[in-house]
Amino acid sequence: MYHQEARFYQLVKQRGHLSQEDETDYLRLLTGLEGEARVAQVIQDLGLAAFYLTDLWIPLGKGTQIDGLLLMPQRLYLIEIKHYGGQFLYQGFASRLNGRPYHHDLLGQVARAQSLLQQFLRSQQLDCQLVSKLIFSQDHLQVEGLDAGQYLLWPQALTWLQGMADQMAGQPCSRRQQLLLDLLRPLQHASPYRPRQLTSIERQTLLSGIGCPRCLRLGMTCSRYKASCPHCRFGEDKAAACLRNICEWALLNHDLPLSRSAISNYVGSKQLDRTLQRQLAKYFHPLHKGHHACYQNDYATVYQCLSQYDGV
Repeated sequence: MYHQEARFYQLVKQRGHLSQEDETDYLRLLTGLEGEARVAQVIQDLGLAAFYLTDLWIPLGKGTQIDGLLLMPQRLYLIEIKHYGGQFLYQGFASRLNGRPYHHDLLGQVARAQSLLQQFLRSQQLDCQLVSKLIFSQDHLQVEGLDAGQYLLWPQALTWLQGMADQMAGQPCSRRQQLLLDLLRPLQHASPYRPRQLTSIERQTLLSGIGCPRCLRLGMTCSRYKASCPHCRFGEDKAAACLRNICEWALLNHDLPLSRSAISNYVGSKQLDRTLQRQLAKYFHPLHKGHHACYQNDYATVYQCLSQYDGV
């Protein structure tokens, strides 16, 4: 599953190195994404994917992020996913995970998300029955401090999701479900938060080249129409490779407009300048024209491009 901050760290690591703090954050994000992907895969296998929305941003107050929302005919299920293994002791902000301090109030986080989602729906003249489900998606976890009805371990989550699938078996999407899908889809991947900015040293020292989205090594080469990786044999159209690298640069430099010269340095080949220019002109809005032309760094375009490479 695509996550902009995780992809940011991946690109920095591919072309340089991560600090210990960044590496810790990166591994934490990957663990969370593994849990979200596991739940999403089960939902897809059960035929419920059409009614499941992920990574929703509720734009009320300071906003909140929701891992998943399952839209059933009579209820909406807000799903919070934690991919923890070992032992988890819930004590509010004094909780502990495998003996270490865990300074997040899980139940408070879920309650706040449910409250903001309910407020948002009511602001749209929709009064829906909303139920929260806290799912622990690792196979092996011992939980203390939570009542049995406040969470689902993985085997219980599988049973619950199967029950949801049985309810929907043979039922078409209702008018109410479609209304909610149309209303909430624009909130997917809509968080206004961006990764940290690159340091000046990072901007100067990150390696150039065309990185492979499969094996994550630099050194893809381009022929007239194709780009290929000599390490894992991944291949794609040259134009697609150029657009992907434009979007990689855009994510790494999300605080800057897009410059063809800077992106040319990023891919490390002046021979791709014409293709880069065509892709910039095709997919991005120009801010300045001429010799020093630059383009708007548009998050929606960057997301749409880079998310296609998950799982290649």
